Amino acid sequence: MRRAARNNRDLTKDIEPLREVYDRALKAVTTQIAGSGVVYTDVLATKEKAEKELQAASARAYGEERVLESAVAGLGRALALAQGEGRQKALDTVIKLAEKDQDPEVRVRAVDALGRVDAAPVREKLRELVEKSADLRLRLAALDSLARLADEDTVELAIGSLLQDAEWRMRAAAMRFLVKVPRKNAVPALIESIGGEVGRLVDDAEQALVQLTGRSFHGDAALWREWWAANKESFEIGGALAQGEAEAGKREEGKDVPGHVSFYGISTRSKRILFVLDRSGSMNDPVGKGATGPGAQKKIDAAKIQLKAALAGLADGDLFNIITYAVDVERWQKRMAETSSALRKKTVRYVDALEAAGGTNIYDALEQAFRLAGIGAMDKAYESNVDTIFFLTDGQPTAGEVQDPAEILRRVKEWNRLARVVVHTVGVGLDHDAAFLRRLAEENGGQYVSR
Repeated sequence: MRRAARNNRDLTKDIEPLREVYDRALKAVTTQIAGSGVVYTDVLATKEKAEKELQAASARAYGEERVLESAVAGLGRALALAQGEGRQKALDTVIKLAEKDQDPEVRVRAVDALGRVDAAPVREKLRELVEKSADLRLRLAALDSLARLADEDTVELAIGSLLQDAEWRMRAAAMRFLVKVPRKNAVPALIESIGGEVGRLVDDAEQALVQLTGRSFHGDAALWREWWAANKESFEIGGALAQGEAEAGKREEGKDVPGHVSFYGISTRSKRILFVLDRSGSMNDPVGKGATGPGAQKKIDAAKIQLKAALAGLADGDLFNIITYAVDVERWQKRMAETSSALRKKTVRYVDALEAAGGTNIYDALEQAFRLAGIGAMDKAYESNVDTIFFLTDGQPTAGEVQDPAEILRRVKEWNRLARVVVHTVGVGLDHDAAFLRRLAEENGGQYVSR
């Protein structure tokens, strides 16, 4: 395990200079397009060569990561099958890796392996990590492992402590745990979370309650308390779960909600939002099938209208940023920006000036988004000011470091394993990959809409 992780880290470092070469070559291409509309053959060849070298290095690095994933899965299976003294020695080794290895990725993977062993001492060790570890990464990974083991003793820990944790990611993880290990006493605790939280975690608590009860009161704690007072004696968790799953699925329909930030009908209470907008050449096409003529609205113009409406819904002090992408990727602000009246006006001017041209570099746009949102979750004290991403595209991957949709999904899932960012997706027009965008949203706690 240790060797695979070390190789991955070294190879990841090798990617950075290649990415710099690729970015310079890409800039030369886009500069020529902007200047004359013509790209010289040698400039284009340099860009294509740099792109291939970057893709090869990336494949090597993430190939090593898959080796590590396979090793952990194998270790977990071996632990589950081992017996007697040999099993205890193996468990001691994995626990030591989880607590003391210098590589954070190895520690997290070791905790993942423990989550595949259904034994009382393992559960106890995982609960200890959740309660006492100073490393947020290990706490989150340990709680995920306890959810995989459906550990009932952790329900009380989640209700009594984790829902009030100082770290918002841990509170979000506790809400998810209480859905995966459903118990009746979680309902009033989650109702109190709705009353005590702000921003996206109100949405998380509401969705958890919808899944547990089959009811929805749109984040209104008073209505939830009233309903619970009238129904707590007769309520049974098992009978509500199927109805709750069906009710939760209705989110995909997407409707604007007053008082929320809404983008293409997907609404959120989040106060830390990152918008990722496609500005590839096909965004110049008209909105809707058969829409033609000089009066037909372009997809890029419709997206600008939606984005400006979403910006108007932000309250002063809310944090936001915008990433746009075609073949290249552009981050509007270096860091998340704090909303103000002056900044809204400046942002509107920036959005109005956006132009659509070039290919569709979905992977690099998502990577930039997660770098801003905390792709560095392997840093000991990582911090993020992003909890929600809106991702829009009208096409399929045609440029960038990775163009295989399945591989993009795998990497996003890995980046978001500890980041806990909700990803909502919007597919515009007839040519976007609906299956890809639907999975991207579903696997990251979000909603997908097609427009």
